[in-house]
Amino acid sequence: MSDRISNSVWAVLRRVMMVFLGGLLLISPTGIRAQDDRKLVVAPSAKRVALVIGNERYADGPLKNPRNDANAVAEMLRRAGFGVLIVKVDCNRDEMLRAIAEFRSRSAGADVAVFFYSGHGVQNDGVNYLVPIGAKPQSESDYEFECVEFPRVLRVFDANNAKVNLAFLDACRDNPFARSFRSGSKGLATDQAPADSLIGYATQPGRTASDNPAESNGLYTKFLLRHLAEPGVDVITALERVRRAVRDASERKQLPVESTVLTGKVVLVPAVAPIEEGKVNPVNLVGRVVIRSSPEGAAISLDGKPTGRVTPWTYESDVVGGPRTVRVTVSKEGFRTAEYEAEVRAGAESRV
Repeated sequence: MSDRISNSVWAVLRRVMMVFLGGLLLISPTGIRAQDDRKLVVAPSAKRVALVIGNERYADGPLKNPRNDANAVAEMLRRAGFGVLIVKVDCNRDEMLRAIAEFRSRSAGADVAVFFYSGHGVQNDGVNYLVPIGAKPQSESDYEFECVEFPRVLRVFDANNAKVNLAFLDACRDNPFARSFRSGSKGLATDQAPADSLIGYATQPGRTASDNPAESNGLYTKFLLRHLAEPGVDVITALERVRRAVRDASERKQLPVESTVLTGKVVLVPAVAPIEEGKVNPVNLVGRVVIRSSPEGAAISLDGKPTGRVTPWTYESDVVGGPRTVRVTVSKEGFRTAEYEAEVRAGAESRV
């Protein structure tokens, strides 16, 4: 047998190995690795793709937080190493369909693909629909033509050949059309997750979730932001923490649930490994700048380079190569521009 094995054969072997390895799958910028010391290299660098949608400016039943939810989740995923982020806010039906089509194309062969939606969601006969801006169904049978059926996203998961697919729906608010329709159904139904995927719902089937208007994010999204990208924490454990937090904050009125057929533990952000004596671990050369600002939405620049905005009230950014001094600029139209110097040390936070 020739010593040369084609790349396509190696690709097949790697996929077969992944199925049988099981254990802890760690999604990191360098790929996927098993729980023990064996490494399964799927690409020179992990391919992470996300579609994030937030719809709030509805004529019927406007919401307060989906725009904030979408921007905050996009920023969280960016910090977690997602190189492809498709972020859409206040989309009509055609715009949502085009975004899903782009997601289908760009998530092909990804190591991890994420779909996040915040906005109104409705169901009819067990089928969930995401409500675009401008939807005007005259009856529940019109959902198919006026809204976007969530199974479209699941078909992307079925076809994109990604190692892991994750979907999160903060979409179980009150049905904005219920007063006009006979059934007045509430909440969403439960979908069957495709292979190697997970679907997270803001609350149980047939129940409604809080937009949390007193704060800057929906209740479910608030705790996703807190727990989903915790270093070293797998997604299932993170969602258990989200469930407990939402349950307690809502006084047991809202209980997030999941539909999952993941075959291993998935970690979005690797834990920072200890530095062995006499060695340098590049992961530990990363410090973090944490900026709290009022007003919300202020633009942040680090060393003169625009890096993002304060959403909702906090901006965080990893800084490689500490210890060093980082120049932080905070600006927003109508407010005085502020400049600070932050001393960044490896493995530590510098707060501004």
